[in-house]
Amino acid sequence: MIVIVQNDPEVPCGVLPELAEQKCIGYEIVPAFEGVEYPEVHGIRGAVVLGGKMSVHDIAIHPFLDRVKKYIGRLLADAVPFLGICLGGQLLAEVLGARVCRNSHGERGCRTVSVTSQGLASPLFRGLPERFVTFQWHDDSFDLPESAVRLARSESCSNQAFEWGGNAYGLQFHPEVDGRIVAAWSDGDERHVREFADREGHYRAHSRRLLENFLDIVLRCR
Repeated sequence: MIVIVQNDPEVPCGVLPELAEQKCIGYEIVPAFEGVEYPEVHGIRGAVVLGGKMSVHDIAIHPFLDRVKKYIGRLLADAVPFLGICLGGQLLAEVLGARVCRNSHGERGCRTVSVTSQGLASPLFRGLPERFVTFQWHDDSFDLPESAVRLARSESCSNQAFEWGGNAYGLQFHPEVDGRIVAAWSDGDERHVREFADREGHYRAHSRRLLENFLDIVLRCR
């Protein structure tokens, strides 16, 4: 079983459950924002922590984030394959001692990322081209944690993806979204909806491949 930690009711799992089912991997969605209990780490095959509108620094407003960070720490200590998406990647970086701060540019909509040489050798990016389209929706960004390996970058964000400890991954972009999620986040701004629709074919192929690669890592590790 994999655990999918949802930090925000408006930032859902997207295509993750569908892909997990195709790999015959069970999953449990944990609505962290509701203050629920978390599954025991022992026996979990993998974990994904999703994004959210809040910042990692908003613990006073969203105290559940402190529990999410502690849970991430336990997952890392048990070497559970881990994928942090946007806020989830930022939480991972902070747990590992890296700085998370406001990006002067921020990123919204479809953006191309460039995969580093280390990224091209990573199982997370297996089968992906050196440059591919992602969907971005963030103001904050993370520094690279100590001992982490940079896997991807973009023009306005030097750290788009990193690997730590062999099977923990932090992403700044969103590989899980679909057209319905993009429309909801755009809140009437048709520019992002049209842009995503125009590039959805490439986005879908590359993003699904990345998520499938992570699920394959999960299957190999346990």
